[in-house]
Amino acid sequence: MLDWAKNKFNQGRETLLSEVSRYKGKDFMQGCVAVGTYIAFADGVVSAQEKQKLIKYFEISDTLKVFSTEEVIAEFQKLSGKFDFDLDIGRSECLKTIGKLRKKPEEARAAVRLGVMIAKSDATFNEDEKRALLEVCNELGLKPEEFF
Repeated sequence: MLDWAKNKFNQGRETLLSEVSRYKGKDFMQGCVAVGTYIAFADGVVSAQEKQKLIKYFEISDTLKVFSTEEVIAEFQKLSGKFDFDLDIGRSECLKTIGKLRKKPEEARAAVRLGVMIAKSDATFNEDEKRALLEVCNELGLKPEEFF
């Protein structure tokens, strides 16, 4: 069972790596950051440590090195500020940004795979994160069972 999970994770990671290198557009970067932010705020609150961890992930991730770290951090902070002001506004802004990938199915799939990786980065995949990923998949017109 553990080997199956590892293989599935590695398979998703490899697919993500190859897809991200092909999509260097700003909408894709913003969509990835929006998915990450949406997942980070899934339970309604993100601690300072969680914010730093997510930002650090984008800084060191091989899959996102094609994007400027400053741009990624600025986008995350912009979206985080919306959540800090009002959770519903934050969710709405993230989904609006994520929705830009709807007509780009390969980019949308790569962004969802990134969201799954972020959700599992702390070795748990809780119900709030699953619900948030379901909402992201619905926004993108994708089937959740394709990813988790």
